[in-house]
Amino acid sequence: MELRSIEQYEALIEHSADAIVLFDEAGVIQFANPAVETMLGYAPDELVGERAFSLVHPDDREEAIEGLGRIAGNPSRSTAKQEHRLRHADGSWVWVESVTTNRTESDVEGYVINTREITERKRYERRLEKTTEQLEALNRVVRHDIRNDMTVILGWSERLREHVTDEGRDALDRVLRKCHHVIELTEISRDFVESLVDDESTQLKPVGLR
Repeated sequence: MELRSIEQYEALIEHSADAIVLFDEAGVIQFANPAVETMLGYAPDELVGERAFSLVHPDDREEAIEGLGRIAGNPSRSTAKQEHRLRHADGSWVWVESVTTNRTESDVEGYVINTREITERKRYERRLEKTTEQLEALNRVVRHDIRNDMTVILGWSERLREHVTDEGRDALDRVLRKCHHVIELTEISRDFVESLVDDESTQLKPVGLR
């Protein structure tokens, strides 16, 4: 990568709020903007000369490399967007969304990664997933356990109808009405829980950088 090209990109991205890294076709970092230090705790100069994927979490690295491979071998597809974890200078892991752009055929002669932290979004998604699991468990109890018990009680009550007095039938009818009411409530509860789960699932949409 020519020094002039690097300087041109430095001027464009020096003040970007997103962390931006340039690396060559060998995967070696040539430039990092100041936002990298804010996000990951490394001074930009610390990263120059390092391998681009050395900071990626081991569990995410293969997928990140595959994403780069897709745009490296396909000139018509110049960008790849991914979510993965990067190692902070303090040893913790930071969730990010990265957009990698293939600029190998330009003066840059390499790749540009535009990165934004999404750690809080990931935490929210995990909390939302846990809540959804709890709602689905509640839904199963409502639909299966309570409804089944009410169905059994209804069956027993119908059997008793021929064996009770007139006064007893009045009481039995009240029991039957209550049973039907409980079953109706389980249906309402089921629909309500399912609507909550569907709404929360719909809200789990990544926000793109572009």
